[in-house]
Amino acid sequence: MKAQDAHFTQKFNNPLFVNPALTGSGEKINRLTFLYRDQWRSVVVPYSSTFLNYDRKLFSKNNNALAGGVQFFYDKAGDGSLSTFNPSLSFSYTRQFFKSRFALSTGVQVGYMRRSLDVRQLQFDNQYGPNGYDPNIVNGEALDNGNLVNLGLGVNLHTNLYALSNIDIGFSIYNPHQPDFSFSSFSEDPRPIRYNTYITGDLYLALNWSITPSFYFNTQEKAREFHYSLIANYHTHVKDTPLKVSLGGGYRTGDAALAYTGVKIKDVELGFSYDINTSGFTDATNNKGGFEISLQYEFEKRKQVLIDTIYVIDTLLVEKDTLIETEESDSAAADTIISIQPDTIIPELPEREVVPSIPEEFVQLKNSLPLQLFFDNDRPDPNTYNTTTKVDYITSYNQYLSRQQDYHNQVGSETAEKWFAQVTASKEQLDGAIEQIKSLVEKGYDVKLTLKGYTSPLAASQYNVMLSMRRIQSVLLYLKRADNGALQPYFEDGSIKVVENPFGESYSPYGISDQASDKKRSIYSPEASYERRVEVIAVEIME
Repeated sequence: MKAQDAHFTQKFNNPLFVNPALTGSGEKINRLTFLYRDQWRSVVVPYSSTFLNYDRKLFSKNNNALAGGVQFFYDKAGDGSLSTFNPSLSFSYTRQFFKSRFALSTGVQVGYMRRSLDVRQLQFDNQYGPNGYDPNIVNGEALDNGNLVNLGLGVNLHTNLYALSNIDIGFSIYNPHQPDFSFSSFSEDPRPIRYNTYITGDLYLALNWSITPSFYFNTQEKAREFHYSLIANYHTHVKDTPLKVSLGGGYRTGDAALAYTGVKIKDVELGFSYDINTSGFTDATNNKGGFEISLQYEFEKRKQVLIDTIYVIDTLLVEKDTLIETEESDSAAADTIISIQPDTIIPELPEREVVPSIPEEFVQLKNSLPLQLFFDNDRPDPNTYNTTTKVDYITSYNQYLSRQQDYHNQVGSETAEKWFAQVTASKEQLDGAIEQIKSLVEKGYDVKLTLKGYTSPLAASQYNVMLSMRRIQSVLLYLKRADNGALQPYFEDGSIKVVENPFGESYSPYGISDQASDKKRSIYSPEASYERRVEVIAVEIME
């Protein structure tokens, strides 16, 4: 007999069983996944499948990411205790593009599979004599446990739509080398290639509601599986703890109707599904299918890291195709270094000033870096999943100042006054920077700014990324509106360009409270307040 590979109903909670390209696709750095499936208990011997996975993000820099994971799969089926033990390793590489709105991932999975069969529990024709079945008669079968190497390859495209909404489209292939799957040393049984195609996503309909539609198509030799599901999710908070409740169902064509319910409390998600058998096997199962339990936990430990080296580059046009660059680092008090790339042919220049003088406005601007601008908790636009805002920084700043008494009450007058003095000083620095930028563009220079947004770890990681995007947008709005919109035309004609890097809580050091019940530490403390900022960390000019 032949049959397809084992499968799970909760594919959306078991991404690495679907595609190795989804390695490291969790919201946080580390992810633990456990699934247990039990089916056909009415058929004497139940069939059970267990999957355990740990994967994590290993490296991420400049829109490139590498992730790795380890999986253990165990399956047991039938009267002969046919069992499969399959440990494997998976790796993925991800490249983000179009301002991180799209991410293309490729993945590979390599594993060792051991299959075993307890022939003592089976009856063979050679064991039947004149008096019927005799287990002491040799069965005459040449069967051995099987060992093989299995391989999986995949690709996944992830795209962010609006707010937290996203879609994943992917394709994977397993057993491309078709390893020998036979228990007999006298024959071969190539394991058929299995192909997976899917599209799934999370679509937010409102602040508290989202849906997770999914479609999976699997094919293996002559076996076909169409899997449809739709899950509704309600998002809320209970005693300041994030809570998601899910309910939905689906259908696996020609096989079973599916029911699912789940709950996620902060970083832990528990899911339960049940299959109601609708296939021709119902005579044996009495329409009873199988239940499946999933448990997923994501976590990360933030640690103090050096966020960035502040850098300033002034690139001035000397001749048509010749650039001379000067670069200065804040890592040490160093003289300006003029660097020329190797093998650069420098044409003869007319007798005049070779390197134009650096504008005084630029010197003042670079000396003010990093320029740090601070925000009140969950501002602007609290409790939304928007990535843009209509609230400019000056509006948010004034609202922040109006809350000084709350901070006084929580952390004391001296601490609060010292903190708001820093908030006010940063705003004054920003106004000075605007005047310098205005002077530079009016003199004909192009200006490029790099802005980075950060948050404290109080809310969920995905939410914090959206919040840091709103904060960057708030600062940009103020830059465009300040001084009666003096800089607006230069943004429109491209004379001022901006690089946006929203990091959310990614660089929040370990020890910053993320407990909403402890507002003194998670909201009002100077340590938490410092994390809620936008930084101008780099400036480039070109004449």
